[in-house]
Amino acid sequence: MKSRMLLLLLFTSLIGVGCSDDEVVNQEVIISGSVCEPEFASEGGSYTVTFDAVGEWVAKTTQQRIHQRPKSIFVDDEWISVEPASGGPGLQTVTIHASKSVLEDWRSTQLVIGEATQVENVINELSIPTNTEVVEHFPKTSGVFRGTYVVDVSQAPYSDLRGADSYVVGASPVYLEIDVAVRSNPYDVTISKEASSWIYPPSALLAHTRTVMKGMITNATPIDEGSENGFLKILINTNETGVERTGTVTFSRMGVTHTITITQKADDPEREALMDIYERMGGEQWMHNYMWGSERALNHWYGVKIEQGVVTELDLSMNNLKGELPPSISKLKHLKKLCLAGNKDGITGALPESLGELTDLEVLELNYCSLSGEIPASLGNLKHLHVLSLGDNELSGELPEELGDLDLWDISLNDNNLTGGIPESFANLSKCKTLLLSYNRLNGRASSAISAWLKGIDNLQINPQQEGFSYQY
Repeated sequence: MKSRMLLLLLFTSLIGVGCSDDEVVNQEVIISGSVCEPEFASEGGSYTVTFDAVGEWVAKTTQQRIHQRPKSIFVDDEWISVEPASGGPGLQTVTIHASKSVLEDWRSTQLVIGEATQVENVINELSIPTNTEVVEHFPKTSGVFRGTYVVDVSQAPYSDLRGADSYVVGASPVYLEIDVAVRSNPYDVTISKEASSWIYPPSALLAHTRTVMKGMITNATPIDEGSENGFLKILINTNETGVERTGTVTFSRMGVTHTITITQKADDPEREALMDIYERMGGEQWMHNYMWGSERALNHWYGVKIEQGVVTELDLSMNNLKGELPPSISKLKHLKKLCLAGNKDGITGALPESLGELTDLEVLELNYCSLSGEIPASLGNLKHLHVLSLGDNELSGELPEELGDLDLWDISLNDNNLTGGIPESFANLSKCKTLLLSYNRLNGRASSAISAWLKGIDNLQINPQQEGFSYQY
């Protein structure tokens, strides 16, 4: 019998849908059904709506609403599609498809089903001009509304964690910063049992998550908007066991999980390398040596930057460093940026060949020091190097051919004692926009290939050279 039509909602997705048991019927329209408010997980999915109809119907969605606390913003951005979008009488099925969300906020829309004119009227009533902000979230209208049947549809924010799946850290304590997209809803954080004694979140993390640890669950408030710039910090304690150890941390939210593996070594080569620099280069007399030599995590040491548990930057510019750069600097193998500029009359001696082992290096700044000797050919191993700044030193010898095999954008070698000319290989440096070679002892004439290459450089300074020397191009 059709005296009382039933709208049966069958949902297939990663998250459940809460529907009330109360059936809603409106005799003025062609359909009826239960009050339902489906939620999609951030990666999207499909929901299937099955209902009885007694006439022609259409199904359309309203505008997208992005819920940015404490306001919402209305935008024209279709993330929901309906298939089919119209039909006739009888048992009907409509599938709602949601695309993957990469937003950091909830978004919602409404599916309106009914007679075509009524649907358009309701959509117009529920819609607000694009980019209009409202103080409170738009009220839910699931069920019968203005002679149509409305289903409120929402989608959770992007809930994957951004970053590596595995981390390798030294034996010393260190904070891992895990980049998260969702800042308005809590995660479940599960630490593996074998690692619960040495991997644990600090109080800042406990205040913003529900933490599962040693089988106990502690409820807490959601992550505040903007808290810690979207980072969750995990503390890795000192490894005093003498052996390497491994543990896992699993983040879960809205049916999405992300597990990271943390391996802690029995030694700490990066800390050892930094301490070698400190001891060999007069660390006690540095202008800034905050926390150097302490047991604190390395990210607390002045000038040291940590990413994913490893040292990626060392900036001790204008810091009264004294002595030669030790070969042990090569132990900082994840270093991307090394800035020791401005230590004039302090950093002396030759550049160590071991610099060529820093294969992740992107920026090397040792200008305005007192370096001597030749530029090591091993720098040709630094395939990611973009900035090479060695000006205002006492370097000698010819420019290494190997530098032409790199991806250099900025070369500053002015005010040295370099001899010879510009190697032919430099013509391969198509991205180079700065070349400073003045006040050296370059001599001779550039080849036609080098001359053509020099015309494409925006910031070019070759002459004058030192007295008695001239380079023609």
